[in-house]
Amino acid sequence: MECAHRHPVMLFFASHLLRQYLGSSTKVSRARHKWHLGVFLLTNPILIYRRKAYLARFHITEKRLMLMGLKGS
Repeated sequence: MECAHRHPVMLFFASHLLRQYLGSSTKVSRARHKWHLGVFLLTNPILIYRRKAYLARFHITEKRLMLMGLKGS
């Protein structure tokens, strides 16, 4: 009975099922994360200007001016 759990075909099948399950759950969790981020940014629109992707578009001096302007408001 002990060798039944170490059979190569059984091990491959179990690892295949595990890979399939883990791959689908990461897609769902990524979609859920993006949904929560979207809702969060809709309720807090000022934080959009502090996101890394948004700030990457500007030159460093423009970033400093923008962030100083946000602190003053």
